[in-house]
Amino acid sequence: MVGLGVEVVLEAELPGLHSALRLASVPVSVVLDPWLRQCFLNILDLPEVAQYVLFSLLYGADYIVYFCLSVLCHLQPLVLAHEGEAATNLYQKLITHQLTGFHSGDYLPFMDKLAAKYKSVLLQYFTDCIHS
Repeated sequence: MVGLGVEVVLEAELPGLHSALRLASVPVSVVLDPWLRQCFLNILDLPEVAQYVLFSLLYGADYIVYFCLSVLCHLQPLVLAHEGEAATNLYQKLITHQLTGFHSGDYLPFMDKLAAKYKSVLLQYFTDCIHS
């Protein structure tokens, strides 16, 4: 559910990153699955994990999508640098690599911009998924 929301917004807002991941045969939802299942533990520093939980609780479920997009945006240089390498190398790096230098506060304007544009669509999608 979250993976599809991230995929749709990623394609619209960060088309270069979306294309690079597609060319590397790395589905976004496959990368997001371990991150979300682990609540970003072992991926982000503990204060950033706490920020993720707080964003989700205080701002709503759609901020899970925006937070994931912020992490992917932060990883864009890494993804683009691995262009042409084997997909398994990039995939392994994305799901096992501890992120350094990611501060969710730096991406709050980005998340707010996305919320202004996609909040109603994402919340409707989440509601439809729950009711179907």
